[in-house]
Amino acid sequence: MRFRTEAAANLGLAPGQVRRAVATYVKGAKVGEVFKDQKVYDVAEIGIEPTPNEIKRESASRRIDVTCNADGRDLGGTSPDTRSNTRWQ
Repeated sequence: MRFRTEAAANLGLAPGQVRRAVATYVKGAKVGEVFKDQKVYDVAEIGIEPTPNEIKRESASRRIDVTCNADGRDLGGTSPDTRSNTRWQ
C-alpha cells in the first residue's frame, strides 16, 4: 500500500490525519472506562459490519436492529438496561 500525498492534499488532508484515521480504523481507539464495584471495565467495542442496505419500518416508523454481547448476564436482565440507555424508547 502506498500513501498518495497529492490525492490526500486535494482533499485537504495532511499525512498525519490520514495515518491517525487508518490506525484508528485498524486497531480502534479506547474512549473510556466503566467503574463498578471498584473494578474497571473497558467500554463496548464498536465495529463496522457489512450489511444489506435496508430501511425497516414498524407502524410507519423507521426501525433499526441493535445487537450486543450479554456475556455473564441473562438476556432478561440486559433488556431494561438497553432500553434505559437509548434515545428511542
